[in-house]
Amino acid sequence: MFTINVSMHWFYWVVLSLAFSCQTDSPAQQSSEATATQPPLFSQRTEDQVEAFLANAPATDSQGPIPGLRVRTSERFRSGDLLAAMIASCVALCLMAPGMYVFYCSIQGLSLNLDGLGKGVSLLCLLALAWVLLFYSLAFSRNAHSYDVLAQEIEVMDRESAPGNLYIGELRNSALSGLGSEWGGGKVRHPLRRVDDRIPHMLFMTLQMMIYLQSVVPLLVVAGKGIGVWPTIPFWLLWSASIYVPLCYWTQGGGWLAECIDASGAVQVHIGIGFTALGLWWIKTPSISLSECTAQSTGLVTGWFLWVTGLLLLAACRSSILHAGWTPDVLNYFLAGCAGHLTWVAFQYKSTSPKVDFLWLFGSIAGIVAIASGSGSVSPGSAIIIGFSGAAAARVAFMSHRYESINMLWIVFAIQGVSAMVGLVMTGIFASANVAGDNLAGKAIFGLLGGNMEQLRVQLLTASISAILACVFGVVSLRVASVLGSILKRLFEEAKVHELAQGQD
Repeated sequence: MFTINVSMHWFYWVVLSLAFSCQTDSPAQQSSEATATQPPLFSQRTEDQVEAFLANAPATDSQGPIPGLRVRTSERFRSGDLLAAMIASCVALCLMAPGMYVFYCSIQGLSLNLDGLGKGVSLLCLLALAWVLLFYSLAFSRNAHSYDVLAQEIEVMDRESAPGNLYIGELRNSALSGLGSEWGGGKVRHPLRRVDDRIPHMLFMTLQMMIYLQSVVPLLVVAGKGIGVWPTIPFWLLWSASIYVPLCYWTQGGGWLAECIDASGAVQVHIGIGFTALGLWWIKTPSISLSECTAQSTGLVTGWFLWVTGLLLLAACRSSILHAGWTPDVLNYFLAGCAGHLTWVAFQYKSTSPKVDFLWLFGSIAGIVAIASGSGSVSPGSAIIIGFSGAAAARVAFMSHRYESINMLWIVFAIQGVSAMVGLVMTGIFASANVAGDNLAGKAIFGLLGGNMEQLRVQLLTASISAILACVFGVVSLRVASVLGSILKRLFEEAKVHELAQGQD
């Protein structure tokens, strides 16, 4: 009788459990099912998942199938102050470019003559056109494989209609294709880059162009004479195509390193330039040494002021653009710059090397560069630690070279490349969702201190690959540019000789 009662008890228990489980799902089950319906992240996405992702895309509401991503348009934007912040960002970058130019010229004691300035402006104009015609599309065009693409943006039904990958962009936006406004229904509509964007696609392209142009200025000033006249244009075109554009797409454009936390493009701007300078120094590209510097104090302080002011203004604009509430971007930049300055001064005070008056300016720049990647992701206290660490690492790298003959390329490598690399890695340690919120995949942003070892791994991977790519392809770009430059010089001289011969006849 006891055995029968026990059996009946278990039978009732099983029946009640099944009935309860059929009535409702637990919150954990619902969360698991919701997660399962989300598209996989770039690190988990396979070829079969991509095909299934495209096959389940919703139908388009436009007339006829249009290959590629849907162009979202809006006849008005929600806030005029947002557009003003974007335009102010472009103005801030316009301050930074001449600031860096004057800063590095003044260190070397170079006079700001109109001829040299005109050549630099001419090169920047050429690079601006190259950015509009080709580089922007390769760096920021999005496709069905991009990390940040949403399911409702896709209109294609097969992979052949959506070429592209996670490693380089496409040509869909080359020569501003698809970026222009359109007239319809009595209103002007403006294309957006992403579904939830609040700014016109054309304005986003303009901001990225200004970032690109100011990033080349340090190396343009420091290594201009070493590269030579004829190889200059081929070098910068090759450098942009092989270093800047891939790093842009991988981190900022939605590529395979999109989970990397990089608020201000420190990967392509500072690590790209800094480690390119290291590669050029390694192959002995001529550049003035510190012992030959006759710094111009007025130009040096003016350039430093414009550079730092532009960075602070850019941080303020970025904070108002990307976040609904206040974030400590400007405060983080300021505190990191202060920490970097004091760190550099302390090292210099203890150093037995000859004192150079203007070296204290390097510390604040190194601290600001270090916080560039994590300015919107870390707390002010963490920003002080990052600024201290970046400036300390830059100072150690700076002093590892023979002081009396330290090369200007090495200075660029130390205060931009080394400090940016340290800051990028430390962002993976100190990043906090209390400041940063969540990423494009809807996951809270945490660093190592929050228990997220994966974020530190992504930061280390990005820093390592960026440094190696910039160093190696910087050397390759110069070698190839030297050959192309000699060919151009020969063709030009032959054409000039031929023209003179015809004139004599």
